[in-house]
Amino acid sequence: ETIGCNENGYFAIYNSDRYGFNNPDKEWEQNEIEYLLVGDSMTMGHCVNRPDDFASNLRNLSNKSALNLGMGGNGPLIEYATLREYLGSNVKKVIWFYDENTDLFNLFKELKNPILKNYLVDNKFSQNLIFNQNKVDTIALNFINETIQEIEVQKPKTSIKKFIKMNEVRSILNKLLPIKYQPNQDKPNLYNEFENILQLANDLITKNKSKLYFVFIPHNNRFSSKYEYDNTSYFSIKEMVENLNITFIDLKDILEKKDDPMKYYPFGMDGHFSERGYKEITDIIYNYTEK
Repeated sequence: ETIGCNENGYFAIYNSDRYGFNNPDKEWEQNEIEYLLVGDSMTMGHCVNRPDDFASNLRNLSNKSALNLGMGGNGPLIEYATLREYLGSNVKKVIWFYDENTDLFNLFKELKNPILKNYLVDNKFSQNLIFNQNKVDTIALNFINETIQEIEVQKPKTSIKKFIKMNEVRSILNKLLPIKYQPNQDKPNLYNEFENILQLANDLITKNKSKLYFVFIPHNNRFSSKYEYDNTSYFSIKEMVENLNITFIDLKDILEKKDDPMKYYPFGMDGHFSERGYKEITDIIYNYTEK
């Protein structure tokens, strides 16, 4: 049982599958997987219950199988590594969700990780995660227990002022994520690295006789802010994807044409998608994949 976030007026709760992902476990037993999803918390289905996430909506629309391998905090390199570890020969369509808000930030951190970098330099590298779930569980439980102990030690120091500022949470996150990302730091290099990752992913998927779809998820500041949004990154990513002959599903363009795009977010505020947002955006994605 996994308890998620509360943006829609309730805490989202789901029972994970055998590998810790947000799926009914029986999905792994299907002879054919119509959709395999990779991405971050949006893909994972943060803050909504099943069947309101992308994968569940795809199952309902198509009456076919869908595997959701999204996880909060993922970036492009982890998503490519996920494909290397879990992509099966029975997968027909891979949907790669790109989060404009966080993906380059996460990629910057991932490129500092020596284990993840192995996936870039060695096309045979694998941690055999699918066969080592007991080890994965042990590492995850140890991490959770260590984090809980660290929070307990710091409890007596907590004050209202510190609580409001989330000092303790920031302290823990800073230890886990020690690298500070500056908005313009190494950006040209990040685009090059991302293009390389996407090329490798597309080659892997094509060799698997599957088809790749790229979904661009815009930052909702585009719809809630009164200021003009910089489209430099958007155009760079779009050109990159199209040059690789990957189907580009442009949610920025689609949502900008809606009367009120913020209706797809919880109570019209910042956050992940609402139930309505996940449902209507899945409809859009489904129509693209059925062309």
